Amino acid sequence: FMGDAVLSAVVSEYLFERFPDMPEGELSTMRAALVQSQALASYSRSFGVGDFLYLGHGEEKNNGRNRQSTLENAFEALLAAIYLDSKCSKKQVAKFLLPIIEKEITIASKDEMAYDYKTSLQQFIQSIGTDKLQYVCVKDYGPDHDKTFVVEVRLNSNVIGTGTGKTKREA
Repeated sequence: FMGDAVLSAVVSEYLFERFPDMPEGELSTMRAALVQSQALASYSRSFGVGDFLYLGHGEEKNNGRNRQSTLENAFEALLAAIYLDSKCSKKQVAKFLLPIIEKEITIASKDEMAYDYKTSLQQFIQSIGTDKLQYVCVKDYGPDHDKTFVVEVRLNSNVIGTGTGKTKREA
């Protein structure tokens, strides 16, 4: 909870100051890409956070040190610990965080960041006035701790795309 809030605040403030003329929507998209689950897990992997986690036997046995959600949560917890240990200093969190995400921020500023396909599709469909866009989970498989979801995108009942991911949102 705390790490997520501090992460969002530090990244938001940094982007706002670095790109003062960028429209709000683009700043929000850039921030979302920088703080998404996959990105946070990648930051954790970049300096081996998984190697330092205390895990239960089941988690250890089921590749918990590499699980995206575990690494994401560990990274957020690390940020919260820095924030709390520094007497609630966002400056100390930024000192730790910004060098880690600087490469991604540079990429984002060049519009090479992860593209938000769902928003783009919805905006396109709305612009042409087409009726009904739906996202339907048609399949999920795997154990509860490591599910995979298959989602179809339907336009007026016609399947126009299919995605697979570890969350319904990702799919």
